[in-house]
Amino acid sequence: MLKKVLLFIITFTILKPALAQQSDAEFAEHYFNKQEYNKAILYLDKLYYDKKNVNYFDKLLTSYIKVDEFQKAEKLIKQHYKGAAKEFEEDIALAKLFAVSNPDKAEKIYQHLSELRLKNQTDITVLADFLINSKEYQRAYEFYTAHKDLQSTYNYYLTLARIFGALGKNSAMIDQYLNMVLENPAYQNIVKSSLIRYLDFTEDEELSELLRISLLKAQQNSKYNPAIVSLLQWYYLQVGAFDAAFSQLKAASKRNGIVLEPFLELAKTLANNGKLKLCYETYTYLETEGFSPETQQFIQTNKVKYAYAFYNQNNGLVEDEFDVAPIFDNYIRATSLNAANAFVYLDFADYLFRYKKDISSAFAYCDSIINTPNIYPRVAAFAKIKKADILVVEDDIWEASLLYSQVEKEFKNDDLGSHAKLKNAHIAYYSGDFEWAQAQLDIIKAATSELISNNAIDLSLIITDNLNLDTSGTAMTLYAQADLYLLQNKTPQALALLDSLIELFPTHSLKDEILWKKFNIAKKERNYPLAKSYLEQIITDHAFDIYADDAIYNLGLMYQDIFNDSAAAIEQYKNLIINHPNSVFTANARKRLRNLRGDNIKFEG
Repeated sequence: MLKKVLLFIITFTILKPALAQQSDAEFAEHYFNKQEYNKAILYLDKLYYDKKNVNYFDKLLTSYIKVDEFQKAEKLIKQHYKGAAKEFEEDIALAKLFAVSNPDKAEKIYQHLSELRLKNQTDITVLADFLINSKEYQRAYEFYTAHKDLQSTYNYYLTLARIFGALGKNSAMIDQYLNMVLENPAYQNIVKSSLIRYLDFTEDEELSELLRISLLKAQQNSKYNPAIVSLLQWYYLQVGAFDAAFSQLKAASKRNGIVLEPFLELAKTLANNGKLKLCYETYTYLETEGFSPETQQFIQTNKVKYAYAFYNQNNGLVEDEFDVAPIFDNYIRATSLNAANAFVYLDFADYLFRYKKDISSAFAYCDSIINTPNIYPRVAAFAKIKKADILVVEDDIWEASLLYSQVEKEFKNDDLGSHAKLKNAHIAYYSGDFEWAQAQLDIIKAATSELISNNAIDLSLIITDNLNLDTSGTAMTLYAQADLYLLQNKTPQALALLDSLIELFPTHSLKDEILWKKFNIAKKERNYPLAKSYLEQIITDHAFDIYADDAIYNLGLMYQDIFNDSAAAIEQYKNLIINHPNSVFTANARKRLRNLRGDNIKFEG
């Protein structure tokens, strides 16, 4: 027992100083972080003089300055840097102090520092950063340019760009960034990141235009530089000038020969931004170039894919000169179904089903895809879903449900399985089994991608917002049947049901949903005055309901794109921005508003 006591006493005696220091450090950190600097000084002073740790020095110096103990701060600096190899480090610390306590002294130190001539690149960077962070931008420029020969081109151009940006010399800032890219194309991504920090492409129109002009000049003054072409492409895409991006890339190709990768990059961006016709035109342009057979096959396949995507995006209501039928026909004649191009054949099946009402041929193509040797399981699953979609339209919803269930089971922990589960939830909804549909939707909302989840939320909201106020479920059942009629292209029957709903339940909460559906039907049939009237009814009678912001934005689109009434469109966009600032449409409304004011991007080839 005595041995244990002695061991404890010895151990405690050895550890006590260390424990005390640990405790002091924790107290110092606590009070410093709480900005109780007088209390922090009590601990930092002892910790610094015991350990001479630079972290404690910085915090002790900051604490002295914060409580106006300027003499103690100056004494601390001179003690800390006494005998230091780098004299400028003491000057930097004194400048920080005098910037608060004695601006005239600080000014003299800034001038002295800017006149120093150093030989070590790291020291040059440290001192330049200090002058920049102290907002001594002109002195930073003078100091840094005096050391040009000792700097790497990367550091030199990047730091100068930063200085010029702070000085408001935007043209010079852009020149430095372009110098970086001309010196080394690998720097272009760093330049893009830096420009995004300085420039809001949608708000700072003057600087955005200056960048465009500078990029065009750089392109014209230099021999073909892929990095400059890429930067110009990137600029046009940032401002949403997609046509200009395509035109610029074609012009560069005519001057310097075609390079495939930038076009593929552009096509990908166009597709991601919903510019499907321009994406199709990009692949059409590439089709005329002499690439390898494998590349040509890839190009032609994507050409057909995006031709139909554009056609589908517009529900088949496209210009007369854009006919997707011969595009499909030429491709089907020139190829045979295989694992690599099955998704194009699936699009063709969809086209036959939706736009040509050729149900038997659409079915046959779906079955051919499902039975294709070595078919990718996901493509086969999509073919099953498409076949099920056709069955729903043909009013065989239970056979369709079996196919959806197969995909749901095969891809249980995958978005594709969730997509099939959502389809089955719709089957329950159409059948009037709202509770089961809601149970499935709750599962989907919690465990799937944003797009599928949002679709589930939309249907869930329709059920929960309206079923609770409809104890018999009659109105919801009729509304769900109207939805099914629309899916089955039985528009007259759907409209009849929707009209009867309004007559039978004039005060039902479904009324704004009914008006929204009628708007979409009228718009699809190109009855624009009628479509406009439904939007106006929503805005007037349902200003606080779920489709209010949708109605305002779509009314603005109609005024702008269909009725060519810019003044009326501007009023709708302003209404949306002011009264629905958190709407998902607000950002696009702002862009359209700026375009209507004449803030358009020009293109110079």
